[in-house]
Amino acid sequence: MKLSGLITTLFASHGFPLVVGGSAVEFYTEGGYMSGDIDFRRKSLM
Repeated sequence: MKLSGLITTLFASHGFPLVVGGSAVEFYTEGGYMSGDIDFRRKSLM
């Protein structure tokens, strides 16, 4: 979680907001959804 926070902050500071999936979903569902990876996707500006 710390690494994904650092990466999203770095990209956002350069004008590229990201959405995080994978392990973030696992964290927020308190283990209800298991994932072994971290997914990053550029947030659409539409």
